[in-house]
Amino acid sequence: MVKTSLGLSGRLGGRKEEEKKEKHKKEKHEEEKRQSEEERQKEKEREKREEAKQKVEEKKKEKKRKGKQERRRKKEEWRKRKQKKQKEERREKVKKKQKKKKRRKRKQDKKTDGETDKEKEKKRAEKGKGLAVEPLVEQGPATGSPKEKKKWKIPHYCLQHAWPLPYCL
Repeated sequence: MVKTSLGLSGRLGGRKEEEKKEKHKKEKHEEEKRQSEEERQKEKEREKREEAKQKVEEKKKEKKRKGKQERRRKKEEWRKRKQKKQKEERREKVKKKQKKKKRRKRKQDKKTDGETDKEKEKKRAEKGKGLAVEPLVEQGPATGSPKEKKKWKIPHYCLQHAWPLPYCL
């Protein structure tokens, strides 16, 4: 123990002072603890706000990305539909051209066939088998002698063509 000029009362005063210091220290420590706790709470809140802000930004980015993707997809679909339509139009055009060509060819063939049929008919007629030739009429007296009358036969006509039978067959 250290003696002071105050004596015993000084020592008591020293203890009170020590208690005050300890109390003050304790209060200071509690204040620091409270402040650090407040700072930690503020930091947590700030982090939460940052996270929320980040989430909002991410949602915006995601929405923007999806929008872009959707626009790209729609544009691609539109382009494909357009290509398909153009392809179909070209196909239709080709079909129309082919039909016209076939029609022209058929007309031409009909013309040629008609001409060849006429030529064939003429050739057959020249041979005596054709349908286009009039039956040959025998030249001779309108009335023959009685001997020849017996030889004459009445011609039989085909009902379909109204020609004598030997020429119809």
